[in-house]
Amino acid sequence: MTRRPDQSTVVANVRRRVTGAIAMALSAPVALAGCGVPGSGDAMVVEEVNHGDDSGDSGNITSPPSPTTDAVTTVENFLRAAPGDPNSRDERLDRFVDEAGEWSEPAAGIQIVRLSHIPELSGTDALTEVSVTATGSVIGVYGQHGQVVRSAGGTEYEVEFLLRRDTPDTRWKLVDPPSQVTMDDKAFSSNYKAQPLYFPARGDSGVLVPDLRWVPNFQNDSGTKYAQLADWLLQGPSDWISTTVSSAFPAGMVRRSSVTVDGDEVSIDLSTENVTGKADQYRTMSAQLAWSLGLKEDDHLSLFIDGQDRLSEKVSTWSGRSRAPVNDEPLVDRELVYYISDGKVQSADETAPFAGEHADGLRDAVLEPRGRRMAAVINDGSDAALLVGTPGELEQVEGFKAGSLEDPQWLDRERLLVLADGRPTVVTIDTGAASTITATTLGDSPRQFALAPDARRLAYVSDGHAFVVPVVHTDDDRTPISFGEPRRVGTNISAVVDVGWSQETQLLIVGEVPGAQEWLWKAFIDNATEDKMDGTAGSAITKADGLVVRCHPPKMPGTVGQPVVVEITGSILRVYVDQVKQIFVTGKDGDETEAVGYDPFVLG
Repeated sequence: MTRRPDQSTVVANVRRRVTGAIAMALSAPVALAGCGVPGSGDAMVVEEVNHGDDSGDSGNITSPPSPTTDAVTTVENFLRAAPGDPNSRDERLDRFVDEAGEWSEPAAGIQIVRLSHIPELSGTDALTEVSVTATGSVIGVYGQHGQVVRSAGGTEYEVEFLLRRDTPDTRWKLVDPPSQVTMDDKAFSSNYKAQPLYFPARGDSGVLVPDLRWVPNFQNDSGTKYAQLADWLLQGPSDWISTTVSSAFPAGMVRRSSVTVDGDEVSIDLSTENVTGKADQYRTMSAQLAWSLGLKEDDHLSLFIDGQDRLSEKVSTWSGRSRAPVNDEPLVDRELVYYISDGKVQSADETAPFAGEHADGLRDAVLEPRGRRMAAVINDGSDAALLVGTPGELEQVEGFKAGSLEDPQWLDRERLLVLADGRPTVVTIDTGAASTITATTLGDSPRQFALAPDARRLAYVSDGHAFVVPVVHTDDDRTPISFGEPRRVGTNISAVVDVGWSQETQLLIVGEVPGAQEWLWKAFIDNATEDKMDGTAGSAITKADGLVVRCHPPKMPGTVGQPVVVEITGSILRVYVDQVKQIFVTGKDGDETEAVGYDPFVLG
């Protein structure tokens, strides 16, 4: 059965704790022998959790998570039982209790918690009764419309689970566990896949902006999955991104029937029965559907409104609606890595278009999306200025200077966003006109700006943490943009140095996590998942001073954009999936030397 969560059973307070750790402490009055739970000694590393075998050893997941003869494993399995078909959710949870539990309503969502990889086991335990205390942090709640939203109850998680069994050789069962359905972040990442919905940018319907959602892996049928995504899309954008996007679908529009899939032909019929406004933006509607459903370029999408065929086009028609990188450039161009040394642009490829560009005080270069022009900062010792142009034709932006300039970013073809004297400033390239943007919501001394490809979301660093904030474009020349609500990304990551967009909805973050040696992390901007980049352990390679990454094309396989380039104490290195390698430059004499410089940059 289901009921509303009893919050008194979950200790979740608002004291923010930067930790991804969980301690599971076993305590009971009588010693237990032979059940795989040490009574004392060093902390034990828990590897892959067993979901069905009584021994508690790791194994393949062939059935829903189940209780075992190991108390800690039983609790861990319980926290991994919620994902899956929602119609059988309660049945999976009931496996862990003697009588049918009273679980929270599906509308309350599933709470996601980040647990420890190294539980601390202490105290003694009983033959038939034991308690396991789980502590960690609440990431958010996976709820309606596929969103992971911040929990209203705080970020600290602490629950004491009581377990009992009839005899020492039978499985443990939970006694009155919390009613709020909860899963750990590993269960979430294993059972759900990121699938952004796409909404047109306010003021420019030709640019689609992703709004992160998650679809369950069990939805294998294309028609069912497309119908779910379409329903979420018709409900509109999430509150967080709504300030900078709109939707071609008016309020009240719903699906009229199921989504039809016939080979590469996809058809959807929408109803305007409850719509009061106009529903005639068929091209933008089709673009939103094509991108949100994740259709292939060769698929054919037919849009019906109230049974009438309004638009039928190949999905490739809408490819240009996203400003994210595409892989139509030659591989050699996509792999280009630039950096600056003594005011000169260098590259491992001496034929690279911008290699050799030089200016006194040259720093902080960034390529325009598709790489046609470069913007950079120059500082002559007194004032800083901007250079913009194509290879061999860089020109100073006339009429604009500042005491200091950092982090130029391309808002569009005509304007740059830059930190001028520590304040976000929009500069018009042709005229040098500048508008300082109010940024009180961005925190103390925001820096390391990195615009998403759509230029409607900005990642940055403030006070040693990574953040992302919506960027609202306006028609006001005095205030051409404003900022929405900042969201911290990588809540377990501190001492952040730099950030970059690895995917449209995922950041790479140079920072530190308690108990981990790695210094490069990937985290989705809703904090649903957070994972290390193998090969960046601090004991082997010093933490990076700077980072640049080419955003991964959204319709290409893979999870991390490439190339990923870092600067470490003046050396330029490339980060691969599991290793970090020095970049070498071949000189005219054929000798290879290490790439040494600063401010690396890559194709946009």
